[in-house]
Amino acid sequence: MFKLIKKIPLNYDGICFFNNEYLLLKDDIIAFYDIDFNKVKEITLSKDFKFITAIKDTIFLANDKEIYKFDFNNLIKLDIDIDLNIVNINNINDILIIITEDKIYSYDKELKKYLNIKCSNIFNIDNKNYFIKKNDLYDNKKIQSFDFDIKDCCYNKCLILLSDSIYIYNIDCYAKITKLLKCLCKEDNIPSSIACIEKALANILNEEANKIKKAIYLSNNICDLIKINDSVNQTIKNVILLEQVLCTKLDIYNNYNNKK
Repeated sequence: MFKLIKKIPLNYDGICFFNNEYLLLKDDIIAFYDIDFNKVKEITLSKDFKFITAIKDTIFLANDKEIYKFDFNNLIKLDIDIDLNIVNINNINDILIIITEDKIYSYDKELKKYLNIKCSNIFNIDNKNYFIKKNDLYDNKKIQSFDFDIKDCCYNKCLILLSDSIYIYNIDCYAKITKLLKCLCKEDNIPSSIACIEKALANILNEEANKIKKAIYLSNNICDLIKINDSVNQTIKNVILLEQVLCTKLDIYNNYNNKK
């Protein structure tokens, strides 16, 4: 589901995406990087933190027990009246999510238990929650393992996994498209179903074009670009095969109606 595009040798404790820049946290320093991971600037804080996330124009920072809002001028401690053993922080739908050792809380003016689950991070893609436990990725079940422990992640146009380096992964759209095709194939009206599948195939080709653009934008490794090109080429071949099936299906339908 998640395919490696690029690996960047940077060692930081936490990462988030904020105003088209990546913010990398290490102790009392927030380093700002552009989309190509060129360093832009640094900010030194008044204390050390382990975790970082951003919601709209506000940055949130946390250590094991405390969470602060940071507006580039002041650190403001959130008023939380229970003892927390914080494992990470993130945001889902512009709500601060606090991951503890055995529970997940949402913080929207007040603390509310969100989920009863042990994990090191939680994030949302296309309104679906994903969980990280060490080097495994879950939705309702384990869907992928990585060969390193995952410290953190953030999502903009790709998934970023942080250990000794930053690993940039793209989001594979095929599961979503496959599900769409299965639904469309249930359509009783054959011409309508063919038209709907053609629309879905157009979406697939558009996603493949975006994949190539993204790969060119993010990668400076010719081997990575060749792999992406081979993947896109295989997808196009599969689309051509399906087009032939659809053409045969339409011919059979037309011949049947002509004989009626």
